[in-house]
Amino acid sequence: MGGLRNLSGLDASQLVIDGDLKISGNNNLESIADLNGVVITGTCMIANNPLCVGCTCGSIGLAAFTTSTTTTSTTSTTTVTTTTSTSTTSTTTRNPAYEGDVLCQSSAQLADAAALLEDRLRINGMVAFSNYDSFTCDVDATTLASMTAISHVEALEIRGSTALETLAGLEALAAVEFDVAIRGNAALSNLSGLDTLSSIGLDLTIRGNALLTSLSGLSSLTHVGGQLAIQSNPVLETLDFMTSLGSVDFLLISNNPLLTEVDALASLTSVNTLYVFGNDELANVNALRNVTIVGDCFISGLKDCVSPDACSCSDL
Repeated sequence: MGGLRNLSGLDASQLVIDGDLKISGNNNLESIADLNGVVITGTCMIANNPLCVGCTCGSIGLAAFTTSTTTTSTTSTTTVTTTTSTSTTSTTTRNPAYEGDVLCQSSAQLADAAALLEDRLRINGMVAFSNYDSFTCDVDATTLASMTAISHVEALEIRGSTALETLAGLEALAAVEFDVAIRGNAALSNLSGLDTLSSIGLDLTIRGNALLTSLSGLSSLTHVGGQLAIQSNPVLETLDFMTSLGSVDFLLISNNPLLTEVDALASLTSVNTLYVFGNDELANVNALRNVTIVGDCFISGLKDCVSPDACSCSDL
């Protein structure tokens, strides 16, 4: 490709490279601007193009994801001649989007999962850390910190962790296309780390978290397209911090024995199906008076609830 001067004719907005991008050894190449914004699934290496000033992976929009940069210079001298050779800088770059699932199902996979997630902005697949039944991937805070730049995943499962106390590391996560499951995490006390999350396309399940006392971290959540299930969290007393939620398809609040109020749900306006039962200390559902319930409604077992408080579906 010695005579190539530029890459005109390429439309980077329509170009996806399924693999690595390598541009090297083009003596007359002067510009790679036509690749600005290209999407690749592998790594990028641009080097040894002597006339292409400023031509790096960073110059076409991948600079934030540099994983290694090397420059070498060698000089050899004899009694007759002196030869100096210098190689140009080579930059290897990771694509900000990963195509596929990242499923950690054993402790041996933790390091690989973290390495795969690090420096990504988007995962076009599911991210799951699973430690239950035959799965033994016990995620910790260090591993979760590998997700600090990720703003979008298709689905997220954090299940069975014995170490996580919060969800720190997920602060950039703004949207989940399908489901989020936070289940059976023995040390989790709140959901801090999800503070930017505003939309979940399908279900949000918060279930069986032994030390969960607060839903801190969900203050930005406005929409759950499927089921919001808050179940079997033995020390959860309040739904505080869910104050922005406007719509849910199916709201299920059950078997949270210390839950005393649901006041944070006062912003909720639309629910297709509502089930509230098995919450021994819950005295009323006054916060749900303004909710329009389109389908089924079942409310049972409220503690000493009497009029004028909202005690049943007919009171809503």
